[in-house]
Amino acid sequence: MEWNKHTANSSFKDVVKFIDYFYNQLAETIKQKYNLINLDLPLVSNMKSDVNLLNNNRAINFDNYNDKNIYEIIYEPDNMIRYYCWFLELTNNDVVVSKYKQINRDAIINNSSSIENNMLNFEFFILEEQKKEEYVLDLINYFWNIFLKIVYSSSLNKNYRLETKKIRCVSLKEIKKMYLVLPIKDAVDKFILNNGIHLIKDISNKFEHDSNVYLEKSSDSHDFENTYSLLFFDENSQQVKELITITFRPNWDTYKKQKGINGEKILNNNFTDILKKDSEVNTCSFKINFDLLIYYFLSKTDIQEIPSCNSDFNLDKIYKLYFNK
Repeated sequence: MEWNKHTANSSFKDVVKFIDYFYNQLAETIKQKYNLINLDLPLVSNMKSDVNLLNNNRAINFDNYNDKNIYEIIYEPDNMIRYYCWFLELTNNDVVVSKYKQINRDAIINNSSSIENNMLNFEFFILEEQKKEEYVLDLINYFWNIFLKIVYSSSLNKNYRLETKKIRCVSLKEIKKMYLVLPIKDAVDKFILNNGIHLIKDISNKFEHDSNVYLEKSSDSHDFENTYSLLFFDENSQQVKELITITFRPNWDTYKKQKGINGEKILNNNFTDILKKDSEVNTCSFKINFDLLIYYFLSKTDIQEIPSCNSDFNLDKIYKLYFNK
């Protein structure tokens, strides 16, 4: 992508306007069905313990396990959301919406111009009696369709344009060195979300025109077995980037045991039976990286290639329930 000052500024303004527009539209829609709770988060960083350990400006000793846990609790938005939901004892009638900017610390160190991501997170609840596939899929379907309708009804697609240029594409083999990825074009009819939920085949058809889109099962997450992402390969930066993330979270009590917070570490980071009756999971997170998603959707050369809310690209057809029993 060839950026200039005018293009970058106008694009940023468009994104900010769109996020405000989206949030207002979303709030009105959700209020019709749920009790909407806003959680304002501070500016947060994606700083990790294995990045730039020799930086003298770092206030926390990341070689110290306790310090690392303190940092993760305070600065990771996922954990702030998790704790907030647990502390207030919210119910399945509540949806916690968090809109925040996440600083990319690596970008700051490397003097990159893209140092912030506009993030939006929905946190909804899975009660014991609702730990079944139909309920989870209905929730995901509900939020995803709201998102699509607002995106394609906005005027953003008329005034947000990116100038692109061809750059050598990193091979899938090179990407696999860094990511556990499933290339949609070549990949499976379905990929399994734990104990019986299948996110299946239509999604691969809808992205068939774009060989740079991937589905990823997270290999670096505290919720290891419970996190799935929709990714794309950005030819400009030569990086794989995360568009949408769906995560099933254990509750705060379980997380403390998982991480050894305030006590001995007694649980592993593996919730493979997320929907079993005795699993201690109470929320599902649907997280959108607005900057990247808009970048992907609206940088397509042919607007007709972009899936619309009126096409088959919606979750009531994409996310089907199949049982291999």
